[in-house]
Amino acid sequence: MKKFQLSLFLFFATFTIYSQQYNIYGTITGFKDGTEIKLFNRDSGLKPQITIIEKNQFKFVNPSVNSPVQLYLSIKFDNKFNSFSFLTDNNDVTIIGSKNDFPNNFIVTGSKSNNLKIKYFEFVKPLQSQYDSLNNLIGQKKLDTIKYSKIHLNSERKKRDVIEKKLNTFKINYILNNSNSYYSIIEIFYNRQNIKKNKIKKIYNNLDEKLKNSKFGINLKTYLDIKKVLKEGDYLEDFKAKDSSNVSHYLSEFKGKYILLDFIQTNCQYCVESNAELKIIFDKYKDSLQIITFSGDSDEQIWRDGLKEHEINWVSLWNGEDTNGKIFQKYGSFGTPNFFLIDPNGKIIKIINGYGEGELTELVSKILIKDKI
Repeated sequence: MKKFQLSLFLFFATFTIYSQQYNIYGTITGFKDGTEIKLFNRDSGLKPQITIIEKNQFKFVNPSVNSPVQLYLSIKFDNKFNSFSFLTDNNDVTIIGSKNDFPNNFIVTGSKSNNLKIKYFEFVKPLQSQYDSLNNLIGQKKLDTIKYSKIHLNSERKKRDVIEKKLNTFKINYILNNSNSYYSIIEIFYNRQNIKKNKIKKIYNNLDEKLKNSKFGINLKTYLDIKKVLKEGDYLEDFKAKDSSNVSHYLSEFKGKYILLDFIQTNCQYCVESNAELKIIFDKYKDSLQIITFSGDSDEQIWRDGLKEHEINWVSLWNGEDTNGKIFQKYGSFGTPNFFLIDPNGKIIKIINGYGEGELTELVSKILIKDKI
């Protein structure tokens, strides 16, 4: 009987641990009741959680499970989405702030992983305030094209760029001096282009095992293992992934035609916006151009649902990697979407980061018309 009671106790104790749900509680002023607020993890590719503000309060489920997660709170106001980022541990977290506290001045409690980030922003607060004020001013002046000329805006942008350069220098020095933390390895990964690789390798080797085995520890190891990031003039790096019919393909199979390789996430706003133009390009040039989308969705069902929702009728490939995986990093794909125009021999002739309406059409028509002459 005692053995049975002990087993029963262990079962319920284990069940309680694994069924524990933690939340993110928020208090935010300056918004009307019913204002929509989103919580998302830009690295996961998962759909954001969405709720509304009621009596200055909101609540989300904390998605952190095994390791800290960097999350973003986003609200649309002043004709743009304004976001605030923070790190959350696997417990209850509280956020307090106001409309004026975007993007860096919210108070976060309950997350030890976020403490180092808080200390950093306290350190750079005067400089960050100058940057935020200039950034907001530029945004406002862009809307008034009659009163403010491009020359005037460029002057403001130059001032902002000087401050941004100082901020980046401060940040890199700060994270390098506090490298054995989750916040720092996230920032080292995102700023890896500005830090010498041998310095990153030294930092990685000195990390404790828990950090090495964390999501961004693995991302750093992937980066260190890549000898060369592809650029224009290089030849494609072959990889294997499956299509929506579960048929596996190598990228090299499509050589012989021009290839427009598109790195995306299903829930990326600009990726969705690019689909209409890609459909036109596909229909017009399908005899000489193969569009191939490579998805950075870590969840297969999100990828499949996206194909149906957006009616993708060209080749879309998936292999379970997210946007920080080996293939994305090898192609130097920072963010989404990213487009690589590859000639029939497999040579990368043009890379476009991000999406601007008409840019792809102009590039493809120019190259393909030139090829026919």
